[in-house]
Amino acid sequence: GIPAIVITLVLIINKDFYSNGSFSESHPYNNSCWIQDNTVFYISVVAYFFLVFFINTAMFITVLLKIHSVKTRTQKTSRFWKE
Repeated sequence: GIPAIVITLVLIINKDFYSNGSFSESHPYNNSCWIQDNTVFYISVVAYFFLVFFINTAMFITVLLKIHSVKTRTQKTSRFWKE
């Protein structure tokens, strides 16, 4: 859903940012709709990738901290019962 929102915003701003272009000269008839402006490409694709990467990294660190706190709490409880 979110990539569709990014594409819609790019098309609303300027529909000429997207155009048909060939990825390689060896296959000139293999046209795909792609962002032609480098600035718009970096903002809409690369920035989106880093946003997703940052959120995933933050969630990973949060889960690691929760697992560590549960492990620490469990060890304290087991020491209490051993005494």
